[in-house]
Amino acid sequence: MIKKAHLLFALLTLLPFPAFARDCAEKDLNVAMTSPLTNMPVLDQDGSGSCYGHSAATLINYELLANGGAPFTGIHPLYGAWVEKYVNSTIKSDGLDSGEAVDVISSLKKKGYCSEIEVEKRLKKLKVDCAKGTTDAQLLHILELIYDNYSSFSFNPYANAVESAKKARASKKDYHITDCQIESVAAELRLKDMINIPATALLSKLFEGCKHEDLKVGEPKEEHIGSDEHMLNNVDNALNRDKPAEISICSKMFTDPNFKLNGVLPSVNRGSLLNIPSGCGGHSVVITGRKNVGGTCKYLLRNSWGSLWKADTATECACILNTGKYLDVCPDASIVREYLGCWFKEDILGKNIFGTTSF
Repeated sequence: MIKKAHLLFALLTLLPFPAFARDCAEKDLNVAMTSPLTNMPVLDQDGSGSCYGHSAATLINYELLANGGAPFTGIHPLYGAWVEKYVNSTIKSDGLDSGEAVDVISSLKKKGYCSEIEVEKRLKKLKVDCAKGTTDAQLLHILELIYDNYSSFSFNPYANAVESAKKARASKKDYHITDCQIESVAAELRLKDMINIPATALLSKLFEGCKHEDLKVGEPKEEHIGSDEHMLNNVDNALNRDKPAEISICSKMFTDPNFKLNGVLPSVNRGSLLNIPSGCGGHSVVITGRKNVGGTCKYLLRNSWGSLWKADTATECACILNTGKYLDVCPDASIVREYLGCWFKEDILGKNIFGTTSF
C-alpha cells in the first residue's frame, strides 16, 4: 500500500511548477578571468557520438584546473570515452557512440588517465597529408567509417573500404570531413597494418605505453529520478558551489521549444523507455551559468557541437569576441570568435532533462 505522504508527493510532482520557483541569483562560471573555463575551449564531437565523454572531460578538467592543475594536462574527451567503452568494459565496443558522463568519470578514477597533450601527440600520427588539419573527433569518425566499410571478402579490401567509406560519408552528408581526408587516413592505416581494426582497438595500440596518472577528484553525484524542478535544483546546487553540472537531455529541444519528456511519475527513472519520447535525440551537455531575466530563470548550456553552434530555440547566446572580451549575450555574429553556449528558459530545460551529474 502506498503511504498517504508518498501519494501526496507523487500527485504534487505531476503539477506544473511555476516559471520562477527557486533562487535564481546570477552565476556565470565564464565571467572571471581566473575561471578554469578560460582554458577549456568549446570542442566539436563531430560524428563520434562522444558527447558524454566531452561532458565528463569538462567536469573533470574544471576540477583539476580549479585545484591548481596545468592547462591541457587533464582529460581528453575521446580518451575518457575510450576508457569507458573499451578498457573498463567487459564487452569491448567497436566505437564510442553513446554513454554516460558519470561512467566515464568512474572508469577514469579506476584506471587513471593519459594526459590530454600526450593523447593529442599520439592521435597526430594518423593525421597526414589531407588529414593534417583534421580534428580528433573527425579522425575518430573517419576510423569508424573505414572499419565499418571494410570487408576481407571483397576482391580488394583496402580499395573497397576507402570507396565505401566515401560513399557512406556522402549518403550521411558528413560535409565536415572530405574524401581526401578519408584517403589520407586510410593510406596511413594501411602503412601501419591497421586498416581492418575497430576504432577502439586501434586507439588501444596508439595509447600503448602512455604514462598514466591517478585521477584525484571527488565522487560524482548522479540522479535520474525526480520532478523537473528537482532536476533543476540539482543544477542550482552545483552552480551555487561554483561548479558546472552535466545534464542528459533531449536534443530535440534545440529545434522544438514544445518538445518534452513523457512525464511519468518522478519515482520512475526519467531516462527509462517509458519517459523518452520518439525523436528525443539523447544528448549530454554542461550547464555553466544561470540568470534571472524578467522573473524567469535562464541557464547557459555549453554544447559539444563546435564553437559556432547556436540553438534554433535560443534567442541569446554567450561568446568570446574577436577582441577576447566575454559577453553573456552576443548581438552580432560577425564579431564573435567563439560561442560558449546558449541560454534556455527553465521550463524548456526542465521538461527535457532525464539525468544530472556533478561533483
